[in-house]
Amino acid sequence: MIHNYLLLMAALLLSGCSTLSWYGQAVQGQYEIWELQKPIGSLLDDPLTPDQLAKRLRTANEIRLFAVMEMQLPDNDSYTSFADLQRDSVLWAVFAADQDSIELKQWCYPLVGCVGYRGFFAEEDAAKLTTKLRQQGLDVYISPVPAYSTLGWFTDPLLNTFINWPTPYLAELILHELAHQQLYIEDDSRFNESFATAVAEEGVRRWLEKNHAAPSTLKGYEQAVQSNRQIIALALKTRGQLEVLYASQLTLDEKMRQKKIYLESLFTQISSLNGLSDHMASSWRYEKLNNARLGAIATYYDLVPAFKKLIEQSHGDMQLFYQQAKRIGRLSLSERQQALVELLE
Repeated sequence: MIHNYLLLMAALLLSGCSTLSWYGQAVQGQYEIWELQKPIGSLLDDPLTPDQLAKRLRTANEIRLFAVMEMQLPDNDSYTSFADLQRDSVLWAVFAADQDSIELKQWCYPLVGCVGYRGFFAEEDAAKLTTKLRQQGLDVYISPVPAYSTLGWFTDPLLNTFINWPTPYLAELILHELAHQQLYIEDDSRFNESFATAVAEEGVRRWLEKNHAAPSTLKGYEQAVQSNRQIIALALKTRGQLEVLYASQLTLDEKMRQKKIYLESLFTQISSLNGLSDHMASSWRYEKLNNARLGAIATYYDLVPAFKKLIEQSHGDMQLFYQQAKRIGRLSLSERQQALVELLE
């Protein structure tokens, strides 16, 4: 652990002075998490550990074992410890895009390559960058983040930011983050996040079935996934319309007028969906819709159907699925995208 920490600090410090303050907060934030970690075993042995927390830690441990044994995900010390950060999110991620582009602004980092967001351990720091980017005329979206993966460089702990989530969603998060340790392609966030999302959704279904979850629990999860799919489909359709619009010969003013129409239509369609929770409806308010928000959605969901098709073609054999996904991951970016498109033909 210490060796990895020193390697990370060295890599960050060699990245240049222009973003040194950002790297400083990143190192400090990661160190804080490291310092706060307590082994699950010691917490379960401690009579002062609240019963509810102990119950959730046992459930999380069962999920981790399932992830390793049934989903063939990495078996290491991740999620064998717990840290209480005394806040609701571990990070705040800032996404940005030009007002007439669907492509996310990229930030590049040592060890992981380029991604379409900038993460901060303090909400006020994320807000400062958001203000700066908006002043530059960019569309910006800021999202609280409950967890993230260090890709095996560090021991990722369970956090208070998600430990009390309903069990299906706790399982989904742990499976998603462990999937990043299974496969991560540098400079391709869409591939990485869609892969992890597909693995997580497949894993949750298997987890619920293996544990003989009540039909209502399985049905509730399936309905939530379906509702989310409906929203994602509408968002990706709108993003496609904007892509065509931005590539047209219209003036910028004309493009902005049509953009407003498309986003208003998206808001209306989402608002009319049945069974939409108040929280979900609030998160999709019109003022939160822009190129950056749609870009973030595409990053996490655009390629999920292709990976689910690959799981199907692998007859549910996760080792075979991972082998095929890694084979695609070794292709060039254009070849990789084409291979995933062909899966759906």
